[in-house]
Amino acid sequence: MTHILKLVKHNPSAELEIEIGRSGKLVVPPGIYNQMIEKGKNAGRVLPQFHELAGVTDLFLAGSILLDHLYMFCAYSLEGGRLQPEAMVIFNRDGGPKIIQGGQSLSGNPDTAVDEIRTQIATAKGAAQ
Repeated sequence: MTHILKLVKHNPSAELEIEIGRSGKLVVPPGIYNQMIEKGKNAGRVLPQFHELAGVTDLFLAGSILLDHLYMFCAYSLEGGRLQPEAMVIFNRDGGPKIIQGGQSLSGNPDTAVDEIRTQIATAKGAAQ
């Protein structure tokens, strides 16, 4: 991830490609990650909205800039009276930029997403057994 931060600093018009999973990637155009700063010492400047996290490799802080263009669902199960996280799934919003490319098996329809996620979780659990 450090190479992405360096790329953005040296070429602010670069389209970012971040590999995810086995066959997918996030493609983030500069119009999404470069934002006009409204207040503070950098007010009026257009700056990339990625920040390194000190002492952590292969991870950076991106704020909500990507989630403004994606849907995110979190799935939990109830085990012994406690909620247990099972999955966090992101997918492209209908009519928005195609940030997730390849490897996305969800339809992108928020009306059917919960059922699709449940199906994928059940499939993954069956494969793990």
